[in-house]
Parts: sequence; structure tokens; C-alpha cells
Amino acid sequence: MINISRLLKENGIVYPGDPSFKIVEQQIAGYEGTKLRSAYQIFLTKNHHGTHIDFPAHKIPSGKTSDFFPLDYFINMAVLLDKRDNKPLNYSTVTEKVGAVIIYTGDNMGYLTKEETNNLKNFKTLRMVGTDSLTIDKRGANGASHRILLEKDILILEGLCNLEKVLETYGTGQFMLYAAPVAIQNTDGAPVRAFVGEAK
Repeated sequence: MINISRLLKENGIVYPGDPSFKIVEQQIAGYEGTKLRSAYQIFLTKNHHGTHIDFPAHKIPSGKTSDFFPLDYFINMAVLLDKRDNKPLNYSTVTEKVGAVIIYTGDNMGYLTKEETNNLKNFKTLRMVGTDSLTIDKRGANGASHRILLEKDILILEGLCNLEKVLETYGTGQFMLYAAPVAIQNTDGAPVRAFVGEAK
């Protein structure tokens, strides 16, 4: 198994202009006499911090939220496409068995063009597109690439890491992607603990 989720931490990498993730200690574990006091923390975060998934409602008015997608939607046969140095995407490995494509940009602000997302949306079995970038859209693109995919119920997984290890391990071959979000009702996005493993 290879972890591909970024660690949520204070002063971690966030989308430009976003507040940092923060942990507030509400109560520290200890004793009051013989009574044990439990520890509690409050997390201050956006639902699109760290490695997260975008649901259609993120960019589409009245779009589908987390409630509409069953758990098996987040477990897919996947392939990695190498887009480092803006090389053109090679779609030849995206077969009918593939439910997810991971785009390796090598850049926190890498993005997909409208042409690339239009090509991806035409793969009938595709349910998820992931990337190591914090967003699939170029800044100022008004969410164009997001909308192209989300209108087809192709969910977007952003903020991945360790893709160099995925490429080294699986190359252009298939692997399993596990990317279930935190179970939050009626949300447009949620944190994900994503990892990959051998194809089954």
C-alpha cells in the first residue's frame, strides 16, 4: 500500500488565500483528583483543505452532494498519467476497466486544460480524476475543468502526494485506488485518506 494523502497540519500547504488548518486544544487529558479528564480538540479547517474530494455541488448550482454517492464509488481500478513539465497526456492506458485516473503534475498549482478534461469526460467508466495539484483548474479559469467533469458525476480528488512512488511502483500499469471521504452529510467536498494498492 502507498499513502497518497497529505498530512493535515498547521502551516501546511493550502490554496493561495485560504486560512491554515488549525488544531485548538479544548481539553488536555489528566486527572482531577481521581477522576480522569479526557482530551478533546477542535479542528478549524475548510472542507477543501489537504487531500480532499470535490462533489458536483462544489461548482454546480443544485449539484449532487456527498449523499448521492455510494461507498463503492470511491474504490476504483486506476492508472497514473504523467503530466510533469506539461507533457501531453497519453490516454492509451485508460481502458474500460479503469474507474479512476490520477494526473501527476509535479506542481502544487498544476492544472488540466479544457481539452484534457473534455477528453477525460468521454471515458464511460470513469468515476474519479485525481491530481497532486491543489486544484485541477488554472487560476482565473472560473472552474471550467471542474464543471466539465462534475457535470458527468466524475468526482475530483485534489492535493495528492507521493505520486513519484506510485509511478515508480506501477509505471503505466493498473492499481487499486481507495479514496473514501469522511462521512459528512450534504457536503460539496470532504477530506479523504487516499491510498493505492495492487490491482485486483
